[in-house]
Amino acid sequence: MGRRREMADVRRLLSGSRMVTLTGVGGVGKTRLAIRVGTTLRRAFPDGVWLVELADLRSPESLAAVVCEALQIRDRSARPALELLIDRLRDKQTLLILDNCEHLPADCAVMCDALLRSAPGLRILATSRKSLGIDSEQIVEVPPLTLPNAGTARADGSDAVQLFAERAQAAMPGFAVTDANREAVEGICRRLDCLPLGIELAAAHLRGLSVRQLLSRLDDRFRLSAFGSRAVLPRHQTLRALIDWSYALCTDAERALWARVSVFAGGLDLEAAEQVCAGDGIARADVLDLVAGLVDQSILIREEHPGHVRYRLLETIRQYGRERLTESGTETDFLRRHRDYFQDLAVRGEQEWFGPDQLAWFTRLRAEHGNIRAALEFCLWERSDAAARAGIPIVTSLPSYWLASGLLHEPRRWLDGLLAAASAPTPERAIGLCVNAWLAIVQSDLTKADELLAQGRVLADRLGDPMATAHAAFVSGHAMLLSGRDPGQAAAFFAGALDRYRSLGHREFTAKALCFQALSLSLLRRSDQAAALFEESQRMCEAHGDSWLMASLLAVYGVELWRQGDMSQGRRGTPEHPAQTAVQRPAGHRHQHRGPGVGRR
Repeated sequence: MGRRREMADVRRLLSGSRMVTLTGVGGVGKTRLAIRVGTTLRRAFPDGVWLVELADLRSPESLAAVVCEALQIRDRSARPALELLIDRLRDKQTLLILDNCEHLPADCAVMCDALLRSAPGLRILATSRKSLGIDSEQIVEVPPLTLPNAGTARADGSDAVQLFAERAQAAMPGFAVTDANREAVEGICRRLDCLPLGIELAAAHLRGLSVRQLLSRLDDRFRLSAFGSRAVLPRHQTLRALIDWSYALCTDAERALWARVSVFAGGLDLEAAEQVCAGDGIARADVLDLVAGLVDQSILIREEHPGHVRYRLLETIRQYGRERLTESGTETDFLRRHRDYFQDLAVRGEQEWFGPDQLAWFTRLRAEHGNIRAALEFCLWERSDAAARAGIPIVTSLPSYWLASGLLHEPRRWLDGLLAAASAPTPERAIGLCVNAWLAIVQSDLTKADELLAQGRVLADRLGDPMATAHAAFVSGHAMLLSGRDPGQAAAFFAGALDRYRSLGHREFTAKALCFQALSLSLLRRSDQAAALFEESQRMCEAHGDSWLMASLLAVYGVELWRQGDMSQGRRGTPEHPAQTAVQRPAGHRHQHRGPGVGRR
C-alpha cells in the first residue's frame, strides 16, 4: 500500500542506473518496497526479476552459491559459483533484487561489481541498512510512511493510517478508523515515527487494548524508555523501544520461546519448535499455545504451505530475540539443539528417501535449507573436532538431495571445511571423504576425487567400519566407471559394495549397487548378467515405491535393451514400465551416468 512517490523514484533511477540500493533503518519497509518495484518491472526484464533473500546468510563463501540457487542455475561442474553467475547473466536482461545485504556488505559489493562489469543487461536493486559503496550505486533512503501534519483534516488516506487499519482489522475484525478514534490512530502512528514494522506490532495489541489505551501505553513506554527524551529519540531507537514493550507484554514462557526460535534461519515448523525449544521452563505440550500467542502478537508470522504450516520471524524481530538469548547465557545450548535436530532430520531424510515420500522429503529439505546451512555454520564456528564431526553426517546423509537440487558446490565446500576440522580417524571422517570424492567425480574433478577416495579407502579399511568400507567400494566403482578407465574393475568394486550393503540390510544402497554393477556389466557386453541385476534393482524400487533411482535405472536399462536389438522395449523402458522413457544412444556409445550416489548410513 502507498509508497507511490518512492516507487516512481526507484523505477526512474533503475531506468538510468544499473545499481540502486534502498537504505534505511530496520522495519522501515525496504524489502516490501523492493518487491513491489520488482513486480511492476517484470515486463521490462524479459529474462526475469529474481529475488535473493540474504537475511539468514552469514558465510561469505556461500553468497554466490545462494544467488545461483535463487536463479535456479543447475550446474554439476566444479566451476566457481560466481563464474556460473556471470555466464548465466552475461547476455540477459535481468533485474536482481538482493535483500538484506547488510550482513555481508563487502562481499555483496565485490559480487555486484563483478556481475555489473560482466553483464551489461543486468540491473541490481539491493536493500541494506547502509550503502554498499559501489561507484555506480544510486542510493534511495527509504522514509517512514506518510502522515499529514498535526491539525490537518482527515488522515484516512495516508499510508500510515491505512496500514494501521489493515493490521488492526486482522487483529480485531470489524475495526475501522472513525471520527471517534482517528486522532488516537494518528497519534499512535506519530509515536512510532510511521515505521511500518512498528505500526504492525502495535496494531496486534488491539486484541487486548482499545486504541486510546494503546496510545496511552505507548506514551508511557517512551517516557520511561532508557533512551531518554522522546523529542530526540532516533527512529531505530523508537522501534527498539516498541519491541522492548512487546517483549514486556509477553509471558515469561513466550519471551523464552521468542528468544529460542531466533536460532532458526528461514523459518520453522511446529515439530522443530517442540524439539529444539521445549525444556528448561517450557513444556513440550505448551509449545503450540505459545507459538499461537506469538502469532497473535505479530512476533511470529504464520505461513501456509501445502499440507503444513511454517512460522518465521522478521529479521529485526529475530535479531532482538537472539540478543535476549545471548543475554540469558543459553545461546550455545540452543544452537547445539538446533544442530542436533537438523542432523537427525538429515539422517531421517536419507532413511526415508528410498520410498514413496521422496517428493515430500525433497520439498521439506528445500524449505529447511537455510536451517541446514545454519547448523553447518555452527559446526564450523565451534572450532572443535567434535563439533565438526557432528556436522559431517548432515552433509553425507543428503547426497540425493544435493544432486536433485543441482547444489554440488555447497556440500563439497562444507565437507572440505568439516574434514579439515575433524581430523580424528572416525567412521564419520571416512564416510565424509568418500562422499566428498563422489561429489568431485560428479563434477568431473577426477584428480581431487582420486586424492579424497584414496584417503577414504585407507581409513575405512583401517577402521573396519562396515558402512565406510561399503561406501569406499561403491565410490571406487564410480571412479572407474565414470572416468571410463575400467568397467571390469568397476563391476568388481560394485560387487563388493553390494555384498556389504546386503549384509547391512541397507535396501537403498543395495538397489543402487545392483544398478551400477549392471551398468558396468552392460559396458562389458555381459548382457544376461546385466539384465538380471537391472531387473532385481527394478523390483526393489517397485517394492518400496522409489522414483528417483527408478528413473536412472530405466534410462540405462533401456540402453542395454536397445543395444541387444530390443528396439521396442529400449524405447519404452522395461515391460513393467511402458510409460517410462529410456535414453537412446547409438550402439557402442559409452554411457556416462551420474545418477543417485552415496550417503551416510
